Amino acid sequence: MDAGGRVNQERKPTIEQLAGQLAGLDPVRVGRRAQVVYDLTEGAYEFQFVGRPARLWPREQAACWTDVEPAAALKPLQFRIALTYLLTARATGGPEGAWEPAEDVPPETRRALEAALGRDAASLIRAARRLGGRRSQIGEFAAEVPLLPRVRVRISFHETGEADARQSRIEWSRHAAGHLPPDMLAALLDMAVTRLIAAAQ
Repeated sequence: MDAGGRVNQERKPTIEQLAGQLAGLDPVRVGRRAQVVYDLTEGAYEFQFVGRPARLWPREQAACWTDVEPAAALKPLQFRIALTYLLTARATGGPEGAWEPAEDVPPETRRALEAALGRDAASLIRAARRLGGRRSQIGEFAAEVPLLPRVRVRISFHETGEADARQSRIEWSRHAAGHLPPDMLAALLDMAVTRLIAAAQ
């Protein structure tokens, strides 16, 4: 609270501010930390973003998907997530198979996931593979999907005792919370579920 009795609310940095911060960093170090490619000629970072190739130019404050022609710009939230990841990702990923439960998954996200993919293991695995993922080693009804180079999500389904009904379990790869803040992980998960459902059709 300030001297006038007003509550100070933390302001999130703008896309312009984030891009400016990224433009001032050594791209080789950023690429190593975030596990992305930096194109010196283009001055752009290239990486996979929820199963789609993306390119980001920090100095031009621009980013786009490169799997469509003409290239489509990332939406503001997507752009913010990408910038934040490039700024905060750490050069650590933990051992293969290390997972942590996803906290505070919105009920509507979980319901949509279970309704679309919770009855058919083949659909889940097919959708995961279309996004660059794979079947998980923990069981037939589980898949792992890379959302950013150092951030993966694992989705599995377990029987509830009711006919054809299964409950989802969602887990982040170890250290995911060190690469992105909780609100952006939640937004990233929502993007992933939307894409998985579409890919399963």
